[in-house]
Amino acid sequence: MPDCHPHILVAGAGINGLMAAYYLIRAGARVTVCEAGPVPNPASASYGAHRLIHPWPPAGRPQEAAAAQRALPLWRALLQDIGCSGFVQTGVLVASPEACDAAAGEHTLRLLPARADALLAGAAEMPGAVLFPEFGVLLAEKILSALCNGLAKRGVEFLPRAPLRGLDTATGAADIAGGAPQRFDGIVCALGWKSRDLEHIAGAGEFLAQFSPRRSYVVYLPEAELPEARRPRTAWTGFLGQDLWGMPALGRNDAKFGCGLLTHSADEPVLPDNEVRAKMAAAYSGADPAYRALLNGRVASNIWAMCPFPGMVQQAGLCTVITSDTGGGFKTAPLAGLAACEAVLAAVPGWQDLKTQKEQLT
Repeated sequence: MPDCHPHILVAGAGINGLMAAYYLIRAGARVTVCEAGPVPNPASASYGAHRLIHPWPPAGRPQEAAAAQRALPLWRALLQDIGCSGFVQTGVLVASPEACDAAAGEHTLRLLPARADALLAGAAEMPGAVLFPEFGVLLAEKILSALCNGLAKRGVEFLPRAPLRGLDTATGAADIAGGAPQRFDGIVCALGWKSRDLEHIAGAGEFLAQFSPRRSYVVYLPEAELPEARRPRTAWTGFLGQDLWGMPALGRNDAKFGCGLLTHSADEPVLPDNEVRAKMAAAYSGADPAYRALLNGRVASNIWAMCPFPGMVQQAGLCTVITSDTGGGFKTAPLAGLAACEAVLAAVPGWQDLKTQKEQLT
């Protein structure tokens, strides 16, 4: 029979790892989080000013719509629990040349052309304009900081600048830089694209080797660069029926414009800033010439993981590998964290029996 508080190692302090730690602590586990850099780590895929949350699914991944719908109330509950105002309900607009039949439902509003255009310049010409009013923007940097602080107060041990060097999926032994090998009752691997550095791990290597890094680009544009009537008033995705997404200026953060067509393998050279600006401006200015102002914007890029395995997690002995890092993984992080929590505890010998006994006593 295991200890009533099994000791779980979470490798990686990005949003998925922190979410796993959050749900593990709530389940009664003792949690240690190791991270290759500082905590939070500005180099992690989930670090940045903000991320979209919406139920409009990418092409070929319809399951992400339902996942976002399930994730939003979890986000609201978690943010309230840790005292973080990390969600801005901007609404998310989809404006496509074709009717958005898949978006029909009680959680959407179909917009008249003039209303759509007032929210996002160029949307008036899109007959498929719908708004998801309940969704919006997650303030990623603010959330990561609040989660780290909240988890530390609840007893989570953080090991910054202590990357995971190796692990044994059969025994739960972990080799963490800067310390002696240690055994845990379970291990959650939430390393994103850096998981492939552990492809030599027996039992889990087949999962870890499949992570591949992808680089995406955005352009930040100060509001003053656009005429007042053409400034975004909502977040958006699927603009012009393409992988064009973004969000309005929020607080100290400029408006953010994304274009999925620019994404490529992070093993390839980084695109020059001028090329990113030119391609971003070309993609958006087809809707409205005001977007030529993107030629004056600030370019930023981010590396995230692509993984071919379905679902949120894969299990290998006592090791649970979070496999939901797919570029839009921030918005569904509560689901990934909860799935990892349940999977890693289910693999702890005797945990289910102990859990049943505790439930019978309460």
